[in-house]
Amino acid sequence: MHWQGSSQTLGVRARWKMEEWSVRVRPFVFAPSAYVAGQIEKAYGIKKVAVIESPFFEEARQVDPSVYEAPSRRQELSLFFGRLTQMKGVHVLARALPLVLERCPDLHVVLLGADAPAPGGGMMRDFVHRHAGSHAGRVLFLDPLRHEQLYPFIDHARFVVLPSLVDNMPNTLLEAMGHGKSVIGTTGSCFEQLLTEGENGLLVPPGRQRPPRGRHDSRQSIER
Repeated sequence: MHWQGSSQTLGVRARWKMEEWSVRVRPFVFAPSAYVAGQIEKAYGIKKVAVIESPFFEEARQVDPSVYEAPSRRQELSLFFGRLTQMKGVHVLARALPLVLERCPDLHVVLLGADAPAPGGGMMRDFVHRHAGSHAGRVLFLDPLRHEQLYPFIDHARFVVLPSLVDNMPNTLLEAMGHGKSVIGTTGSCFEQLLTEGENGLLVPPGRQRPPRGRHDSRQSIER
């Protein structure tokens, strides 16, 4: 059995049971988002779970732009960073890429993070590359970077895409917003706790493709 791409092995189920036990025996329980708090209350029968939002602070005082400044990197780009998992919605992003890249001919996409299994077997990088089709040359994969090397990509991205199917106030959202980036995120989990539609990002239901309208410069797609 799989849940959002994760196999429910004996080890996984044992870990979940230990997590449930540890939550139930604690006198005080908190969560970083209202979504997670609600899920804990519902799953474990806890009456009230406090919400204490995760803080954001700079992990690196100085940046190292050497990776970003490679000649092939300095493009108009959108950015996904984090593990390339189905839970993070990377397979949904892959299916949307052909239309987005067709309508935004100046846009390049950077997916920065460790590879992970894709739907139907195989690995996610191959899955994304295959779905990008003739636009595959405008999709760049990078392994995880230290914060001082990651931050230049966030700073120069036109926007950050986080198409999670379920999430828990991820650091990727906090880091993107902390660097003043507009974020395309999903509803029904934690993103709407910080994102306001049309002000600091866009919100769409998980799994729904919402490409920009018409053929135009990608600088305008996030500003509509």
